[in-house]
Amino acid sequence: MKQHLHVSGVVPLVLASAAFFVLGDLTPPPGAVAPSGKVLTDLEPRIAINATNTPGDANSVFRITQRGSYYLTGNVLGAVAKHGIEIEASNVTLDLNGFCLFGLPGTLDGVASTGTLFNVTVKNGGIEGWGDDGIDLFATKGAEVSNVRAKSNSGDGIYVFDSAVIRDCSSVSNVGYGFFAQDNCTFSNCSANENLGDGFFAFDSHSISGCAASYNIGSGFTVQGGCSFSDCVTTGNSGHGFATGAGCTLTGTNAFFNQLLGFTLGSNNVATDCAVSNNQSGGIAANSGCAISRCSVNSNAGVGISGSTGTIEGCVVSGNGGDGIRVGFRSYVLRNNCNSNGSGLSDGASIHATGNDNRIEGNTCSISDRGIDVDTTGSIVIRNTCSGNTTNWDIVAGNSVAPIISTSTNAAAILGSTYAGSLGSTDPNANFTY
Repeated sequence: MKQHLHVSGVVPLVLASAAFFVLGDLTPPPGAVAPSGKVLTDLEPRIAINATNTPGDANSVFRITQRGSYYLTGNVLGAVAKHGIEIEASNVTLDLNGFCLFGLPGTLDGVASTGTLFNVTVKNGGIEGWGDDGIDLFATKGAEVSNVRAKSNSGDGIYVFDSAVIRDCSSVSNVGYGFFAQDNCTFSNCSANENLGDGFFAFDSHSISGCAASYNIGSGFTVQGGCSFSDCVTTGNSGHGFATGAGCTLTGTNAFFNQLLGFTLGSNNVATDCAVSNNQSGGIAANSGCAISRCSVNSNAGVGISGSTGTIEGCVVSGNGGDGIRVGFRSYVLRNNCNSNGSGLSDGASIHATGNDNRIEGNTCSISDRGIDVDTTGSIVIRNTCSGNTTNWDIVAGNSVAPIISTSTNAAAILGSTYAGSLGSTDPNANFTY
């Protein structure tokens, strides 16, 4: 345990004594200033990128062949059929130092790695106008890219391999993808805007947080299995907002005004606390085994939430052009608030079950073309309320449906401690129309 010694009474004396002993003669000795004995690498241990330290070759303007820390002292201008800076060694840090690598038609990558490398870092600058990728760290494991702006390159903006870390980067107006990643990468606080491909394209097992993709010609994010999204957003992409493979999670992640679906989810995805609105082909389309909870899904042109099998719980689903919630088989639809759906050219139900073995429980369904619509046999419908729909209940024979009570209203105002009630049923599983 740390001991705190209170010596306030002696501090002035100690300080005064220290000042007495430290102060010396302020007049420098006569004669020339003697050398300190320090060499340049003591003052600047990094290596400047230039023709002497890092000479290029037939396919590069500059080339790094030894491990170490390197930095730019000015902008780099590209040359036809050459990379800007080619890295051929592991354990290299390249600090662009606030400068930019400018390419031109017919050049190669702005920064490229050659061979199977590891532990390469590129940071702090811009890469613009290269004939291929802005940064291409193909086959480099454990790369890190930070504070880099990749713009108007003819390939991808930033391409990384396995186990890379990409943070605080932007990728704008590239011909390919904004970001392309292989496996097990971590993205944080990155943005991809106006690229001709997807904003982010990644394979398996990525962690993506605080990232944004807007107005890309492809989708905002396209990933394969096992990826995790948190606090990400897509807006105005020509494809989907998010397109995921199996086993992904999305938390606090939002999709607005995309031309296709807000979310198209692979099997066994989990989406929680997300907002999906004003997408032109629908809100969320989920494959089998997905769990969607506490999401706000509003004003999409098609179906709000559709799923084959899974759980949809505690969502607010309103103003969608088709059904609010549409499920196939063996789904659990619990405590959702669905209203004003079917607002498009075709009609829509607040909740629509097209297959069997579904459990529809505790939902509030209002002001839609149909409240609860069950097309086939074998589902259970309990504890729901429907109000103000053109048709409140449309359920075929052969389902397990608790009593549907058309409630009366209280005849007089209620003021006091008791009221006999007007719901007309004591069945705890009853459904109500009001």
